[in-house]
Amino acid sequence: MDDATERDLEHDLRGLADRLSDDAFADELYCALCNADWMHEDGSAWRGSWRHAAGVVADLRGTGESYLDFSCSPSGGEGTISPRVAAAMSTLGWRGTGHGSRCG
Repeated sequence: MDDATERDLEHDLRGLADRLSDDAFADELYCALCNADWMHEDGSAWRGSWRHAAGVVADLRGTGESYLDFSCSPSGGEGTISPRVAAAMSTLGWRGTGHGSRCG
């Protein structure tokens, strides 16, 4: 797929920004973005590191947080895609495959 036509997951996530004031949902989204492969229905793909995923969530929340505020979730759920996040991402056309990695 041509880079100019690929979907941008990070741009699409702006559609969920209003839900990120919920700390639990923000953590779930961070965990879902860590070590998970995401595919858009148009064939575009996204994969990010733990640090990058934490930065994406911190930036979307817009409260001045750092990626460090999300790195190594207290839940230990990095790589796990919760049903809430899966449903929200599906509305944006994205589906993911979690790898079940743990922090530590």
